[in-house]
Amino acid sequence: MLKKEEQNNPEAVELYFCKPLSEYKPTPLSEDQSKIMIVICMLTDGEIEEFEQEFIKCYFFYPAIQKRLEGMFTFKMDTKAKLLLCSWCNSFGDIAMYLTLLQYLCKKRNVRELNLDTLTLMFLSGIPSVDYMRKIWDGQKVERGDFYSDNIIDCLTAMKSIQFSE
Repeated sequence: MLKKEEQNNPEAVELYFCKPLSEYKPTPLSEDQSKIMIVICMLTDGEIEEFEQEFIKCYFFYPAIQKRLEGMFTFKMDTKAKLLLCSWCNSFGDIAMYLTLLQYLCKKRNVRELNLDTLTLMFLSGIPSVDYMRKIWDGQKVERGDFYSDNIIDCLTAMKSIQFSE
């Protein structure tokens, strides 16, 4: 567990979460994830909104992606990228982890607006395994002080090094 002082370290998220998670061994998408990716890739601009509304019925935590993007991160995602990302997630924690990793990767590549094509290229070989994600999740826990969360990835001051300057 990280010391609560790490909440004030502007590189803490990068050091204790992003760098370790970015060293994952790629796991291929499941058959269902692959099918969803194909459907998303084939959506026309006119079909995206309707698909998104149907998608929310199956992935109730999908709206959390946009809320977290707006509240914590300095990159943007198009709808198709958000749909694909959500298909990789099983929980709100997964969303938080992927978005934090994406902020790190976008900053490294100077990508301020992430689209489906760039997202798929970032994870061309596969995504982190559930077990590896859990290991990294446990490793980013921080002693609870005055902060509301025991997750360093919820602390904006600890992720300054991965944010774009405005």
